[in-house]
Amino acid sequence: MMLGGGLMFFWWLLGAAAVLFLFVFLVRQAAHPSTYGSVTAQAPPALTATPAESPSGMLKRRYASGEIDREEYLNRLSDL
Repeated sequence: MMLGGGLMFFWWLLGAAAVLFLFVFLVRQAAHPSTYGSVTAQAPPALTATPAESPSGMLKRRYASGEIDREEYLNRLSDL
């Protein structure tokens, strides 16, 4: 009979942990919807250009942020 009580306690504890996990997940999902698999796809901020930004301006920004090295910057700049 003692084993049955221990198993019952285990299942109650497991159920309480599952409810707590679900609550935390839903609260975090509401706070940061894009973190947990949002359906909308967005480009990284470093790759988006403002409408008034020229191609050479975008290239300068990418070089300044470290996305491309000096050689690639100069090659692409000469292509423009």
